[in-house]
Amino acid sequence: MERHREILAPKFETVGKMLAADLGALGVASWTDPKGGYFVSLDVVPGTAKRVVELAKAAGVALTPAGATYPGGVDPQDQNIRIAPTFATEQDLERAMAVLTTCVIVAAADASLERLGSIDAGFGIDAVVLEAPSVETLAPAQAGLAPRLEADLRSDGAVLIDRLVN
Repeated sequence: MERHREILAPKFETVGKMLAADLGALGVASWTDPKGGYFVSLDVVPGTAKRVVELAKAAGVALTPAGATYPGGVDPQDQNIRIAPTFATEQDLERAMAVLTTCVIVAAADASLERLGSIDAGFGIDAVVLEAPSVETLAPAQAGLAPRLEADLRSDGAVLIDRLVN
């Protein structure tokens, strides 16, 4: 058993190190650090596990099906992936983990973009204050704008707002 541990322990260390380095600060996944067994359990952003497995497959990395740890293989949150690093060589494992962590990031970004699409464009922001810590003298091409902007600001600010937006 000790010899078996000597073979497997470095692989699990590689998985843990790469998950921590690539995903640790992003808040898009959590994982187990097993002291025995053959798997690392990776929990990704809810609703993205199947997408992660699909992306990895397209990139040439075979993973166990998303939700494999659940009865009938159905994860109600679609967030669990079982990583089985035992058979891969160290070099293949590093490449596969780089693909996997990239797929986790891509799937999480896609899910975030989908959520943003459902947010009202106003975001509840009614006013924005712009501050300039320093200002420069107007360039000759801009100098002619100053009187028009001052007049506009005295009215309703439409020209200034149009220039900021466009």
